[in-house]
Amino acid sequence: MKIHNHLNTISPIPLWQNILSYLIIFVGQLFVYLPVLTNKYLLPDDYEYLYEGLIHSDKFTVQAIAQARLFNALVAPALAWIGNIDDMWIIRLIGLLGIFALAICLFHTFKKYGENIFLSAIFALLITIMPAFQEYASWAVLFLAPWAAVIAYFAFLSMEKSLTATKLKKWLWNVLAVVLLVFAYNIHPTSATFTAVFITIFFFYNTGAKKFSQTLFFLIMSGLGAIAHFITFKIYLFLFNTPALARAAFLEDPVEKLSWFITRPLLKAFNLIYLPPSGTVATTVAAIIIVGLILHFIQQKQKKDIPINFIFILLFILLSYSSNLIIDENLANYRTLLALSGVVTVIAIVALQSFVRMVKKNSTRDTIQYSTFIVITIASMIFALQGYDNLLIQPVARNLQELRQAATSFDPQKHTKVIFTYMGDKEYKLALRHDYALILKLALFEKNPQPFEQIIVELKKQDETIGEDTLVLKVSDFTPVQ
Repeated sequence: MKIHNHLNTISPIPLWQNILSYLIIFVGQLFVYLPVLTNKYLLPDDYEYLYEGLIHSDKFTVQAIAQARLFNALVAPALAWIGNIDDMWIIRLIGLLGIFALAICLFHTFKKYGENIFLSAIFALLITIMPAFQEYASWAVLFLAPWAAVIAYFAFLSMEKSLTATKLKKWLWNVLAVVLLVFAYNIHPTSATFTAVFITIFFFYNTGAKKFSQTLFFLIMSGLGAIAHFITFKIYLFLFNTPALARAAFLEDPVEKLSWFITRPLLKAFNLIYLPPSGTVATTVAAIIIVGLILHFIQQKQKKDIPINFIFILLFILLSYSSNLIIDENLANYRTLLALSGVVTVIAIVALQSFVRMVKKNSTRDTIQYSTFIVITIASMIFALQGYDNLLIQPVARNLQELRQAATSFDPQKHTKVIFTYMGDKEYKLALRHDYALILKLALFEKNPQPFEQIIVELKKQDETIGEDTLVLKVSDFTPVQ
């Protein structure tokens, strides 16, 4: 890792090296995310948005206003505009392009602050194949969310510009940064806090005399962006005469929230690429990172500043998850971990590099560093592909195929309803959680668009009496989606 005090000390990079770096990122992401484009499927939330879009419901428009995500109102109409489940890869492709664009932003940030260009590409790729990104890529409803993180990058660039700008321009850059953050928050709050990842890179790769004050400035500006978003949220709640969603309510028990944060989101983030999350893995990774960071600060002649460095790292972690920490709802799915997993991956990279720097001979050190991160990245790519494709995409794709096949047995001349019969609580929860009824209604819509809104689809116990006008299906006949 080459650390520079000033950006103008970095020599220009030949264009072909940038193009090659983009190609590395593109090929790596294509390898991991190709199943998102080649498989015919939707995930539970996707089906609900598609259904509401097809019946021209304003449910998700109201919800978008009520939970401070105005641009979420575009999702249901976008899915309905595509209309065909088999063509939803187009929507997911928009999200994948956003993930690629964000990887390019990460690449240029690493490179700008002095990292080797090849390693910059490897690090950008590694960050953008973590489980949180896998979830962003797999869900059609999240197609705009990666672009919010790209907007957060431009907010960070605006903050950077203000550091060297004169009076009026400084204010203009700062105002632009806040506006961009508000824009990003209104797409997806977790994506907006991705500024924390860029701030973390700045913090570790810059040893200038003003590093701490400049980092604090970035944190304060990020906080102002969040406050501006909250004020904007309250204004349009008033203008649209809409009550805030319960899930957007402020937290009431900070102690309980902190305990939950450590045992759920933080545990998942410190598992890095490893699934399912393990306390042993998280503890081991955290211990290696802490030792590596201490070693890093000693190597950078910052021994006396170790306590304050760790305080800043804690602030980066809290900022990255702040949109979820301030609300009462405890939801630790991977889509909430985008920025947090990014920060943890960056500090893990820095920690590993500190161990490599213990090797004195430059050529040997470089060989070890390249070899280590190439192996880690390739292994992560293979693990990511096998994990989410086998555990997530393939089961739901098979499930859709089975439900579509079941829809062919529906005779509109004979049937007025469909009943899923279940045996026991486990089958009931499975069918409910994965919305078999809604998927079947959409499958019926594909077969005959006219009457699907009127068709009744219900869940009933297997021993209940069912009329002759009903198509009967068994929950147990369908692929369990765990």
